[in-house]
Amino acid sequence: MFSIQECVSKTENQLKTIETYMDSHGYFDPYECNLFMGLKRSTQREIMETFRTASLKEILDSTQSSTGTLGAQGANYLVPSYVSAKLYQAMSCSDIAPAVSADVPLNQTGEKIYINALATALAQRSGLGGASTAGPKFNNAEAKMERFTANFGITNDMIEDCEYSIMQACITGAGIAMAKQSNDKICAVLKRVTGTTGWGTKTTEAAGADTTTPTQLAACAQEVAAGNPAGIGMFRPNLLVCPPETWWDALATTAGHPDIQLPRSIMYNAWYGGLDVVWANSSELGTVSSNKLTNAVSIVMEKEVGIVTARNNWLRIENYSDPVKDLAGVVVSGRQGVGELVDSAIGVLTET
Repeated sequence: MFSIQECVSKTENQLKTIETYMDSHGYFDPYECNLFMGLKRSTQREIMETFRTASLKEILDSTQSSTGTLGAQGANYLVPSYVSAKLYQAMSCSDIAPAVSADVPLNQTGEKIYINALATALAQRSGLGGASTAGPKFNNAEAKMERFTANFGITNDMIEDCEYSIMQACITGAGIAMAKQSNDKICAVLKRVTGTTGWGTKTTEAAGADTTTPTQLAACAQEVAAGNPAGIGMFRPNLLVCPPETWWDALATTAGHPDIQLPRSIMYNAWYGGLDVVWANSSELGTVSSNKLTNAVSIVMEKEVGIVTARNNWLRIENYSDPVKDLAGVVVSGRQGVGELVDSAIGVLTET
């Protein structure tokens, strides 16, 4: 781990590039210009460890001389990369896209994702689409890229009064808000059973009254495995997406069930009914009324062929030219499109 001044001394060229970029564009985009371009991996790791352990107070304190002059020690242009790293860390804790999408391409060009572009690769997969050499059909499906934003909520008073801990909480909150909006868009596509654009037909099952059990999951998974009425899909369900409330309710009502196990990896929350579990705090999967989750929806799917989530300008910090003063009033933005690949690989389980 480097000191702040070591970070500055090892990234002099990158800091100058960031300054020029922000002056000319009025925003900071970590995928177009960042502190790590051209650095050795060992140096990148040390800087990331510094960012992980340092507080916003330490970073901002280092940007001032004894007289309080900003930028006196050259550290002020570390701030955009630090803020970007904290945004990404906060977003990643709640972001379900990597866990549920067949692919998450970044900097997707154009206004739409053309799902057919993946048809050739998917057709190579053994069993997908049965014995057909043509592979699955996507009906020229496309998904529109949508832009959404989150405010930092940092004010000039916070900067002037050195309320660094509150400012850091605002940055973290913006990252979580971006993940929440992304999750809502993903879950909306996963659960819809009309207007679907992928190949085949989604299966639907009722989970009974106010609970989801391994038996009900198994029934839904069997329907997904069938693929379609002709039974030629040959899909292999491996993932359950559900609200945390559904998970805890199911855990309480099926305590000691042999199909419930602890998490298999840091990406997945648990193992239930033979499926990896991803919890999604998304209103699309149910609404809370009178301390009770109503109309809860759980998704059983085969991740590799279910949906694709594409992103562009992801976690771009806008209205941002001065690395410190402009923290008041900036917003973080991103563009995202979600498209179905194979509807037959997705099952929707709804509690009554």
